[in-house]
Amino acid sequence: MKRETGMAESLAGGAVGSNLAAVGGLTVLGVSTGIDPLVLVAALVGAVWSQTAAPPTQFVIRLVGIVGSSVLAVLAAPLAASVITGMPAVPDGVAHPMLAPTLALSIGYLGHRVIMPNVERLVIGLFGSMPGMRGRDDER
Repeated sequence: MKRETGMAESLAGGAVGSNLAAVGGLTVLGVSTGIDPLVLVAALVGAVWSQTAAPPTQFVIRLVGIVGSSVLAVLAAPLAASVITGMPAVPDGVAHPMLAPTLALSIGYLGHRVIMPNVERLVIGLFGSMPGMRGRDDER
């Protein structure tokens, strides 16, 4: 017979452990590479927020989701902020320092569940026809 309380405790412990491991690893990455701390924290908050809405999974899968989404957001948010502020239709009051953390939060939230699967499908579609690569038309 399953104990419901034991199951909930193990899932909660796994979520907390993966969050702490991700925070530690991303802090070391941010300090060693000089990433803007505000953008890093916003990306991490978005990634953890995304994992709270996800179904319970294993520790490693949750950890990879948090770290992958955060790194994607940290790298893409400043670039996206520069592109957006450089557009002629954007008012001068929209400053790059205000926009980058907001974009990092959004990209961190959407990274693991939306952005990365679409990029994977794109790469499989592009490289699926190359010899030695498994594409959509290959038998499985």
